[in-house]
Amino acid sequence: MNLHQLLCLLVLALFLNSCSNNSTETKQPNVVIIFLDDSGYSDFSPFGQTRIETPNVTKLAEEGIMFRNFYVPQAVCSASRSALISGCYPGRTKVFGAHGPNGRGLETTFPTIGEVFKNAGYKTALFGKWHCGDQPETRPQSRGFDETCGLMYSNDMWSHHPESPEYWGQWPLQFWEN
Repeated sequence: MNLHQLLCLLVLALFLNSCSNNSTETKQPNVVIIFLDDSGYSDFSPFGQTRIETPNVTKLAEEGIMFRNFYVPQAVCSASRSALISGCYPGRTKVFGAHGPNGRGLETTFPTIGEVFKNAGYKTALFGKWHCGDQPETRPQSRGFDETCGLMYSNDMWSHHPESPEYWGQWPLQFWEN
């Protein structure tokens, strides 16, 4: 099942849940997506890690749903995040690789998961690295997220970059909150 199919199923499930014929009000499920850079599937105890315990991740896995297959269209920040939040491949969105500070990122013509969930009555939040656009109209709060906290682009795009500190040092690393 590819990412687009998974997002479509999620939206369909939310739609069907809201169309229930129950006379009692049904509560929408909480949806939490954890998307990490620089970690592998088996880095956490519920997925095979045995040397280092990760009890909080284990608790999340036990109380929720675990997906054991996940694929990204590119193993790079902006492209993989844009695909996740839009359900579209990089070939369609034209988001490839990782954009730098002030980068355009995902065009506003592609709805995000934040916008879809917000339209379905959810409160939305994004914590951590966004990396899907660093211009006012492409930042998280303009793309359906009520609350945000984190970086607009990669944490290594700054003056302490391991290979190009002079280039990346042109921009201060900025932490954004709302």
